[in-house]
Amino acid sequence: MGRRSFTDEFRRRLVEEHVIAKRSIAELCRQYQVGETALRRWVSRHREGLADGDAKKLELARDLEQAQQRVAELEGALGRTVMELDFMRRCLKRAGLTFPSGSRS
Repeated sequence: MGRRSFTDEFRRRLVEEHVIAKRSIAELCRQYQVGETALRRWVSRHREGLADGDAKKLELARDLEQAQQRVAELEGALGRTVMELDFMRRCLKRAGLTFPSGSRS
C-alpha cells in the first residue's frame, strides 16, 4: 500500500479545526483517518508561518498591522491637534482677539 497524499485545502481545514475550533489532534486523526505525526507536522508548519508558502502572506500581514497602527497614531495626533486649535480659537475669542489666519512664509 502506497503513501496517501492530502490536498492543501484538506491540510489547512484540519489545522484550522485544531487551532481555531480547539479540537484535539487525536480526535481529528480518528475522524479523518490521518496519522498523528502528519497532523502535528502540519500544525507545526502552520505555527511557523511556513505552511503552503504562507511566509510571504505572514510578512505582508505584519506590515499591514504596523501600517494600521501608524495610521491610528497619526489620526490620534491629528485629533489632539484639532482639539488644541479649537481650544485656542475659543480662548482668543473670549479675550476679544482674532485668530491669525495668514499663511506662513
